[in-house]
Amino acid sequence: NTVNDSYFQFEPGIAASAPVGLGAFTAEYAPAFRAGANFAATQDPSHILTGTLDLPFGSDSQFTISDRFVASTLDAREVDPGGEYFFDLASFQRNLVSANARLAVGPRLFVDLGGSYNRVSFDEQGGFFPYENRMVSAGMGYEVSPNLRATLSYVYDEVPTPEERPEAEASASSALVTAACTPSCPRPIDPRSSP
Repeated sequence: NTVNDSYFQFEPGIAASAPVGLGAFTAEYAPAFRAGANFAATQDPSHILTGTLDLPFGSDSQFTISDRFVASTLDAREVDPGGEYFFDLASFQRNLVSANARLAVGPRLFVDLGGSYNRVSFDEQGGFFPYENRMVSAGMGYEVSPNLRATLSYVYDEVPTPEERPEAEASASSALVTAACTPSCPRPIDPRSSP
């Protein structure tokens, strides 16, 4: 049966940054508090905490490591991005740790190495199951222009056998071609803003 609920949501946030050598560490905390809700899932607050360390080194090389922690009940997409988990919600914690290194090997050529570890756990039994997800990637990139980078990458993604849902075990290998704008890339012009 479909049920309706309404509530007031308050989302304060705090961000901080500090220099670390030639790089920087940034942290953000974004909770969500709800009032006037009728169900436990909508009454529970959400907490999202992220931290990122960026360290440049060598000539045009960069190392980045980040951690994203989420404690919630209502934000089911954090658990299942596919959107199939929307009933029998339970309180969960998700922790995603990722690292990436971009190594310059020539004037316009670079190597990208990355990896991540994602873990989802629940405080009680509900409509989904705890699991882990691991990913590693390696790619070769080329700086097409000062503002555009193209990369060809190999990615291996694995979900080890979850104890509560063995059939969810999976692994995949894929090749990706990406084109990315650097932060200094000019914004596209919105034709609606033209005189």
